[in-house]
Parts: sequence; structure tokens; C-alpha cells
Amino acid sequence: MVIEGTRQDPDCKNGDYTTEPRAAVEIDADFLMIAGSAPILMQKNFPTRQQTGKYLDENFKRITATLDANDFLYAVSASSNYHPSPNLGTITVPVMFVNSADDFINPPELN
Repeated sequence: MVIEGTRQDPDCKNGDYTTEPRAAVEIDADFLMIAGSAPILMQKNFPTRQQTGKYLDENFKRITATLDANDFLYAVSASSNYHPSPNLGTITVPVMFVNSADDFINPPELN
């Protein structure tokens, strides 16, 4: 959805824009804020609507200041055909994977 939302901004011009496409960058920033959030921690750190609004405004400005729509599309699209299983046996360093209960992309229920 975020890929299509980005591409559908008419100012995106199939990636041939000269200035960042505003709507695409806003969609991308919203996605990054949602995907990078931890609701329980955010409720603890920003218990009021006013604190939440201030945090969101500041974070949105910080993200959009350097966000590039083409880079974002590349990064999000990169996961569409990623399949690590064939090469897992080549990993020779210790690896620890922690799946948190509030991970909305990879919730523990998906194993």
C-alpha cells in the first residue's frame, strides 16, 4: 500500500522528479513513524494528546527533511523478494533474534 501510495503521487513522475513529491514523502514519513513505533512505550513517554501531537510534529519534520521518495521505494521494495532461508547455513557469527509482542509487522503469532 505504501509503495502504491508513493507512486500515485502525480509529482512522483515515475521517479523523475526534480523536487521531492510532497504527498509521497508525507505517506512515506507516516509509514516510517507507524512502523518504527512501539505503542506501549509511546503511551508511557507521551501520555497526553498535546505531548503526542508535539512528538509527531517534530518527528515528521525530522523525517521529511531528508527523506527521498525514490530511496524509500527502493528500501521498501527490497523486501518483496527477500528470502534468507537458502543461505542461513552460511552464517558463522552468533545471531540473536528477538520478536517483541508489540511488533505489528512480525507478531509472535506468525511464528
